[in-house]
Amino acid sequence: MTRCGITEDAAREDELYRVWYYRFLAIFGAITVALIVFGLFVPEMSGARRALLVASLLFLIAWFWFVGRWNLIASDLHAVVYLLGNMVAICVAIRLWNTTSILLFGIYWLGFAYLYTRPAIIYALLLTIGIQLGFGNTSLFTEFNSGTVAAIALLLLITGFSGMMAKYIESFQQESERNRELLAQLQQAQASLVEQEREAGVVQERQRLAGEIHDTVAQQFTSIIANLRAAEEMERNGSDQASRHRHLALEAAQQGLKDSRAMLSAMQPAVSQSQPLDQLLRDIISRSDQPGITFVEEGQARAISRVQETILVRALQEALRNIQKHAVANVVTVTLSWLEDEVLLDIADDGVGFDIDAIALGEEGFRLGLVTMQHRIESAGGTVVLDSAPGEGASLTVSFPLAEVNQ
Repeated sequence: MTRCGITEDAAREDELYRVWYYRFLAIFGAITVALIVFGLFVPEMSGARRALLVASLLFLIAWFWFVGRWNLIASDLHAVVYLLGNMVAICVAIRLWNTTSILLFGIYWLGFAYLYTRPAIIYALLLTIGIQLGFGNTSLFTEFNSGTVAAIALLLLITGFSGMMAKYIESFQQESERNRELLAQLQQAQASLVEQEREAGVVQERQRLAGEIHDTVAQQFTSIIANLRAAEEMERNGSDQASRHRHLALEAAQQGLKDSRAMLSAMQPAVSQSQPLDQLLRDIISRSDQPGITFVEEGQARAISRVQETILVRALQEALRNIQKHAVANVVTVTLSWLEDEVLLDIADDGVGFDIDAIALGEEGFRLGLVTMQHRIESAGGTVVLDSAPGEGASLTVSFPLAEVNQ
């Protein structure tokens, strides 16, 4: 079923059209009921004529309810059958009582609501001819009477007005359809972009984890295997150094277990719905094996998004893990600052420091961890600054604008 060239599904999605459709039904139904009531008391009308009038008006209501409702129309042929039934009933009613012509506003409108423009105009022409027969201005069996000229003029006027109305409705609905298609394309493009970003994030995270495993667990396993083989060789040669290599293998296994637990902890959900950000950061610090960590909070805490809370928590986890593995630091200061227009998390240590450019070409896990962290922060609208030099410690600062966070 189509309405002025628009598919049924599109029409049903058009909320504005549906609102006006139901308003029309309320007005059309109220006027029809009022005509039935008043028709019962027309003094110059005979009983049989009055009964036929009421029957024709009741037919209009029943015909719509059982045949012509929007959700019942299944095809163009179905719509044509419904409209022809309407046409017969209204022409009979007008023949019996001219006042029922007030319903023509709805009878015409239904043709343009249920048909393409051209069939709707043909329907309007047939309806106008039938109305003139109902008014008695023309006759199928006699010559034209004095009302013929007026009837022809009215026919042309109504047909022209109906065509203009149909073209307006059709252009409006076609524009609505184009906008709907553009919106669907935009949503599809956005979904595709989100999927691409998600896949890129998954790849980056896998690369980072691969680097982490290579730098920690894999290296520890290599050390364990090498020391156990050395101990075995020492025992065969009768050397007393075998116990030393077994001890080194045990230390490597313990360190590997610690690194594995640290990675698993970092992969767990970072943000609790019931804890404020400062408490989450304190909990991470309390679970860290890095000594000498001090936490400082400055300013009045503000509400920020869960995504950005998670990023700040992950940044602290990543920074502490790198400090413990590489920095040889005695003092680490974690500062959470709530400024007027931004929130900052700063992690500074007094460790050995490093050359940032050299690190970018060096340890794979560290480099990937920094790249992944930077991507996450910038994707959420934040900034990250890393400052370090050999022998001068290092500092990592992550910030988010509060105005954007609170939106």
